[in-house]
Formats: sequence, structure tokens, C-alpha cells
Amino acid sequence: MKSKFSLLLFVLIIVCWIILNPLFAIVKKITIVGNKNITEDEIVQTSELLGNLVFFYNKNSFKKKLKENIMIKNIHLSLLSYSEVKIEIIERSFIFKINNLKTKGLIDSDGFFFYFSDLADFPNLPFLEAKEDKDIAIATKLLDMIAKEDLNIYFEISEIIVDKILGAQIYTTNNQIILLGKDGFDVKLRQLKIILNNSLKINKTPRFIDLREKSKGIVNYNL
Repeated sequence: MKSKFSLLLFVLIIVCWIILNPLFAIVKKITIVGNKNITEDEIVQTSELLGNLVFFYNKNSFKKKLKENIMIKNIHLSLLSYSEVKIEIIERSFIFKINNLKTKGLIDSDGFFFYFSDLADFPNLPFLEAKEDKDIAIATKLLDMIAKEDLNIYFEISEIIVDKILGAQIYTTNNQIILLGKDGFDVKLRQLKIILNNSLKINKTPRFIDLREKSKGIVNYNL
């Protein structure tokens, strides 16, 4: 009697486990979380999950379809029941546009480049002009430092240029030019914040700021 009860309990546990942890799904419903810029309809259509049979071994094929969208950085696909799946989306964050004679595309927050032709879909991203990977890394770090110093309250970046002669250069949507040179960006950005804060106090907008030399800064309000 005891052995029968133990066997029954074991079978019951297995059945409950199978119910709570479905081995497959004939997809009739898709729950999507994490998407901000990509519509649910786009995700559903791209995944081709609806009406299909999903096993643990073929989940990657559906994830691969979704990852063809460059807006998607990562995906987690799980079976909620034998008829419902859940798609968790981690969207890619783009920080720069590149548009020159040789290259057109986007740079993400990790510094990776993606070919993309329709840059009009990203009107608020600043342009980046950089010839080498190390220059892209400099610009990416610089953008992060600008955000940490809360300098975005003073200006909106339209373009960042990194070259061998002038170093890092910031161009704003208000037709301002800021030269930062090749190093010491942490000190120079703090100096820039002081200059911009003082400019607000005297109600003037600096048009040209040259901070290439750490020891001094040149500010022109009338360029």
C-alpha cells in the first residue's frame, strides 16, 4: 500500500512538473515584454511563431529570425503553457549615425557598427566622423562622460568628430563648436560645465570654446 502511494505521489509530481514546465507549445498566444521602439505586431510577424509547433530544440530558429532586426540586441523565449510563449526583448541602444562616402550606418552603446541605410528613422542621433575603431571608442566614452556631467542640459549634440589633428570636437544643434583635444576629457568637461554655467549667468551663448590645452580655455561669444 505504501509503495502504491509513493508511486502515485511520484506520478503526480511528474504530471504537475510537465504541466508547469511545458515541453512544447502549439503557439496560439504570444506575450511580449521589454520592447519600447519595436511594435508587438512587428515582433509577432517576424518571429513566425503563431500556429507553429515549438520544442526546446527549435527555439533558436525562431530567435534567429527575430535577431535579424538590428534593433534587437538579445532575446529570451520561454514556454508559458502548451499554447502560449513569452518573448523577452532587450533592445539595442544606438548612440551615433555615420554617413560618409564609404559608410552609412549606426553605432550602438557598445561601440559596434551596423550597416543601415535609412538614417532618417533616427533623427535625434548625433552624427559621428571617425576613421579608426579607437576613435569610435573615444567618441563613445566621451558621450557617456557628457551624460554623467549633465552637460546635455546646456546643449544638444549634432555631431562629434575625432581626428588626428584637432582631436575630439563637438558640434551642437545651436551652431556651437567645442574643441576638446586628444586627452584629459574628464578635467576639460568639468571646465566646460563651469564655462557654460557662467554663460547662463551673463545671458550669453558661447559659439566657440577651445579646451585643447588643459591650462587655459578660449571662449568666443561672437563667432
